[in-house]
Amino acid sequence: MGERGKPAERIGEEAALRLVEEVEWKGFLDSHMGDMVIPFMALAKGVSEVTVSRLTHHCLTNARIAEQVVGVKFDVKGELGKPGLLRTNGLGLEAVRAPSSSSARLLFHP
Repeated sequence: MGERGKPAERIGEEAALRLVEEVEWKGFLDSHMGDMVIPFMALAKGVSEVTVSRLTHHCLTNARIAEQVVGVKFDVKGELGKPGLLRTNGLGLEAVRAPSSSSARLLFHP
């Protein structure tokens, strides 16, 4: 966004326009959160499905890495730079709290 010689006013205007685009879309996740939720979707129990305001390279890369590391399949619908949908059937990781303990332990339920 910021470049040598670009006035601060122009940088501020561009940032504001990007924010307005994200807010007006009214989808579930913005383009920045879309890639961050992927590891949680991969590990969660059951089907996870979210819409993102814009599919980014980072989002697509994270989905492919999760597929390789965790072994789940992500169904990605949409075009790069456009709104999209991410869907997967997660691995089944759950936090289970023992009745006599305040600490939780993680269990896999495939």
